[in-house]
Amino acid sequence: MQKFNYTKITSTDLILEVDINNLSNEEQVLMFGNSNPSESNAEKGTFVQEEDFVFEINIMLYLEMDPAYSLLKKGLYPFQVKDEKVQVLLSLSPNE
Repeated sequence: MQKFNYTKITSTDLILEVDINNLSNEEQVLMFGNSNPSESNAEKGTFVQEEDFVFEINIMLYLEMDPAYSLLKKGLYPFQVKDEKVQVLLSLSPNE
């Protein structure tokens, strides 16, 4: 069962869309800080990336993203809840 989709915005930005109904309670708490972000009374929020993450080159090529920008830096990324789906805007940085 697929838990997410993505939409490429630019060669360094993408929207990760997660279907809330396909996540366990533990996964929801891990990703969004509560067990159901759609019930948090906030249509917009912040996703916390706790550690830097480097995408493998094969993933970057599959996503048709610029492989020179394969670093997802730790920090805060905006998300919005729309139709039981959470959309997170991710901006990748150069992997130095």
